[in-house]
Amino acid sequence: MAVVLGVALCVSGCKAPAMDDATVRRLVDQGVDPDYIFRAKIPGFTALETSAEPMEGGGFRMTYVSDADPAVRAEFQAHRTALTGCPRTPIPRSDGTPTECADVAKGWYRSDGRHHEYLHALQRGSVRLSAPTNAISADDLLQTLTRSDSLWGPASRP
Repeated sequence: MAVVLGVALCVSGCKAPAMDDATVRRLVDQGVDPDYIFRAKIPGFTALETSAEPMEGGGFRMTYVSDADPAVRAEFQAHRTALTGCPRTPIPRSDGTPTECADVAKGWYRSDGRHHEYLHALQRGSVRLSAPTNAISADDLLQTLTRSDSLWGPASRP
């Protein structure tokens, strides 16, 4: 497994920063499908690798902390399940149901007024990025999500 993990990390030519070997190993040991371990560079946010955790079905999520205000958080999620229409589930870190859901390119833009997110379909699964509306623009959310990379490689780009 150590040889495979060495290949998994973005070393050169990646648009997103590499993830710590120990974090990747921990996620894989906890049942995360390596194809769904992603890393994104969110403008104005720093990845909190200790927050990376598995999700049901082999996906994972990780929290990003605002550089300007540590109380402000963004969340990146990778799922093995495909999008089948606009999800009606709450946006991560939001307490309400989305009131806006727009079909955008390969996925959906959702907002409840205080939080927003983009969801994008992969060939096998989906990725989503959410944050408070006053912390990052919708355009930056979309650009960040489309530049995110699977550290493992085989999963398709958003």
